Amino acid sequence: MVTTTETELTTTEPEETTTETTTTTTETKPIAETVVGDANGDGKLNVRDAANIAYMLATGKVDQLPEEADFNGDGKINVRDAAAIAKFLASGKTA
Repeated sequence: MVTTTETELTTTEPEETTTETTTTTTETKPIAETVVGDANGDGKLNVRDAANIAYMLATGKVDQLPEEADFNGDGKINVRDAAAIAKFLASGKTA
């Protein structure tokens, strides 16, 4: 969303009137929602995320995973995150 605001300031001194106009444009962007455990960036938590973590670990590309892949919140992305996602999904709970 882009908002433009114009402000006009008029100053009157003896024998002189000054008018200044200031235009301010502000752009607001929606806050992106993140899903903890979303390793593939599709905005959902599902078995594909656990599989993606396992694949990236096996191919040595764990550094390419987003920080949201750290499902258990220990500051590391490893097989424990993939297992925790699988366990969570198997429990039938929703994120």
